[in-house]
Amino acid sequence: MGAFKRRKDPVATAPAAEPSPSLQRLRGVALHAWMYLGCALILIPIAAGGGALGALRAWLERAPTIDEFSNYNPPETTTLQDKDGAPFAALFEQRRIVVPIRQMTPLLPEAFVSIEDERVYEHLGVDPRGVMRAAFVNLVRGKSSQGASTITQQTARNLLPAIGSEKTSTRKFIEMLASFQMEHSYSKEQILEVYLNQIYLGSGTYGVEAAAKTFFAKSTKDLTAEECATLAGLPQLPEKFSPLNNPDFARRRRDQVLTKMWEHGFLDTAQYDEAIARDIVTNRTAVVKSRAPYFVDAVRRVVADHPQLGGDKLQTAGWRIKTTIDPEMQRIAEEVIRASLDAEEKEWIIGRQERWADEKSGEDFQRAPAPNQMRMGEVAAIFEKSLVVKLPGGWRADLEIPHASAGYFRRGDSINIGEGVDIEVTDVDPQRGVYKALLLPRQRMQGALVCLDATNGDVRAIVGGREYNDPENNGFFNRAILAHRQAGSTFKPFFYACGFEHGLTPNTVVYDGQITFADGYSPRNFENRFFGSTALETALIKSRNIPTIKLVQQIGLREATDYVRRFQRLGDEAWDLPLEWPVVLGTTSVTPLELAAAYQAIANRGVARGPRMIERVWNQDDREAIGIPEQEANMLMSPQANAYIQQGMMNVLTHGTGASLLKEAPLSIRRCIPGK
Repeated sequence: MGAFKRRKDPVATAPAAEPSPSLQRLRGVALHAWMYLGCALILIPIAAGGGALGALRAWLERAPTIDEFSNYNPPETTTLQDKDGAPFAALFEQRRIVVPIRQMTPLLPEAFVSIEDERVYEHLGVDPRGVMRAAFVNLVRGKSSQGASTITQQTARNLLPAIGSEKTSTRKFIEMLASFQMEHSYSKEQILEVYLNQIYLGSGTYGVEAAAKTFFAKSTKDLTAEECATLAGLPQLPEKFSPLNNPDFARRRRDQVLTKMWEHGFLDTAQYDEAIARDIVTNRTAVVKSRAPYFVDAVRRVVADHPQLGGDKLQTAGWRIKTTIDPEMQRIAEEVIRASLDAEEKEWIIGRQERWADEKSGEDFQRAPAPNQMRMGEVAAIFEKSLVVKLPGGWRADLEIPHASAGYFRRGDSINIGEGVDIEVTDVDPQRGVYKALLLPRQRMQGALVCLDATNGDVRAIVGGREYNDPENNGFFNRAILAHRQAGSTFKPFFYACGFEHGLTPNTVVYDGQITFADGYSPRNFENRFFGSTALETALIKSRNIPTIKLVQQIGLREATDYVRRFQRLGDEAWDLPLEWPVVLGTTSVTPLELAAAYQAIANRGVARGPRMIERVWNQDDREAIGIPEQEANMLMSPQANAYIQQGMMNVLTHGTGASLLKEAPLSIRRCIPGK
């Protein structure tokens, strides 16, 4: 079907058969005759107002060339698939899936032709009857108030921004000229195909395929007559006639289209009666938010950094991207994060209530407020944007809730009348018995989670916070891949691995005693005491600071930090590990994804792979857009060193610093879970 067909349709790319010379001449004469007549009719009201020359000049400046129609390549939706190939998210500027007209049920273009342009196969881009009717009405009214757009004209207007959409005779004239050009160069089927793939049909959908999937969860080849009529009724007022927004309006409009289809012979009486009797049945589950938004965000960033893909194409390229996500694991991860954060917040609320009880029983509770004073006050009233907080002695203040705390100070959620809140007094008016203060901001707790397949480094789940659309924290902040936090004791196993590579063993004994460096740095253990002679395995299990530093001293700080850098698996930049002793205890800032990728090697017998989020990418023609190389395997530690680390980290959870967490695990695997 020439330039308007999809590239993957080899049959459609064959040019249409050339008409005979006599037919070409006849068509040319008719084309020019209608063109001049249409232009003259449209320009009548302009000429009456002295604007004909201006309209002609404007057309000469803005008239599109036929070359602009030659390469129809609209933005298409990119689909993300899970590890099993099922789609779970869509990325788009315009939700569109281009399909050849030959792959649609014939009823679909027939429905659009019936209601939008019943003379589509008779006119040459502009319907003279409609033009004369519109010209007469506009002349009588003295303004351009009625149009007569054919499918060809609508297609030209949708494809060429230069034409514009304002209701003026100048714009109409330009649109007509473009339509004549299209009709002279392309077949009706080509123009109709572009129209059906380009037109906006409401609910964020462009083109009939995307609309069919959105409203009915079907492809256009599977639509019934009444479903075709429903889609064909949308272009006039897409949101008003949407079957999702206004079912009653949609049905009345659908019935109009069905009647037209019957009148034009596209449906027989039995088909018409059957279709018009049916209700509109939509699939509302098809219109849902993208799942796993944090994972989708991470994929966006990978594509943006990929030299062969380029992030600017992601929402327009129409790719199919097979990712590594496990939907069930992602669902569980999101539930676990929310439940854990809620539990932690309840603990904090209980602690605040305990502090409030202590505050009220203290000797200073009855003291008068004073500027710069930090204290707790009693909640007397709760409003949408403020709290009334009173202090002993009748002092009251209406305190604005900080924006960052809007979700935290909600009645019944984390605050109730009679409870205490933290405030900072800024001013006092003894005459009126009022004071001014700041309500100390309190954001809802946040967390992040990354889950990797230990055997191959494929990322199975990513959660970057409580919720992706997070107004309390300015939203869209993916803590799993963006939040750099000090690694703390989770960095210690890498230094222990270095020690084991240099001949030390879990039974190697170091002395846990006070140590002070030349710069005055004097580390302490968490217990704030020293334990004397300590085996390295015990030091790892109990996360002791002094023995860890003693271990690195035996190797050398420079050599140890060089070794640890190999565990950085993301990007081209190595971890910044300055030659300072606090680095050994985890002062380096890393993201959760960086840390999970580093631990993958420990979990995989010292062999590092990944992390990987994208497995394959197909383009619009179902060919691979890029070749995704096999995951490179790197041996980061010897089997012996890895065995020592694995055993020590399992003991962390059985009788070390992680013992309290083990009760959450099934009994069958409690003794074989390593952790830190």
